[in-house]
Amino acid sequence: VISRSVVVVSPSPDTITIHHSPRSCQPQDEDDEEYELLYEPPEDAQVWMEIRDRYGEYRGYIATEGECYSNTNRLIGFINAEDGNCGTSTEDYLGACVEQLTGNEVVVEDAIDERCGMIDLGSMGIKDNQGSTIAEIDQSGVVVGNHGSQLGKFENFSFQEIRVVAMYIMLIDPGFLNEREDGGANDADDEEGRRIY
Repeated sequence: VISRSVVVVSPSPDTITIHHSPRSCQPQDEDDEEYELLYEPPEDAQVWMEIRDRYGEYRGYIATEGECYSNTNRLIGFINAEDGNCGTSTEDYLGACVEQLTGNEVVVEDAIDERCGMIDLGSMGIKDNQGSTIAEIDQSGVVVGNHGSQLGKFENFSFQEIRVVAMYIMLIDPGFLNEREDGGANDADDEEGRRIY
């Protein structure tokens, strides 16, 4: 078990300041920058596909150069559509789409070349390793779960982008498929539930 060490400094009984140790298991931003929750892409963004959640709320976007941004405008990864691979925000390799010699399936492999799922090009379905459909994408970019509920939408989607969407869902933002459905007790909880980290 990795424990997180913190140092608590109390200059007065009413004030507590918490400092994270450099040995903390959670990476800290160098400048501890706060990220504001956005409701649409920034005006200067070069958007390839805008991503909406199950409620139609803005979740993030994939830029024309393949950068993937969350709804806090934080870089969460990269997708190289031409080579069919993707990486983390620090450009570490995450995985790729591997074309098969026969059939209409494309395998999605992770960073250690283990199969994490597949795309059925005929049904536009995304399947897990056992062959169970976990999501289907219609021609307008709507993603539907295996129980028929809408999970979200990729605006500006076309059939040619099915590999990009599969890598985004399986490797860059797997929370897209299981985003929480329960609302918070107040607006602040609802907003926190929409944050994609």
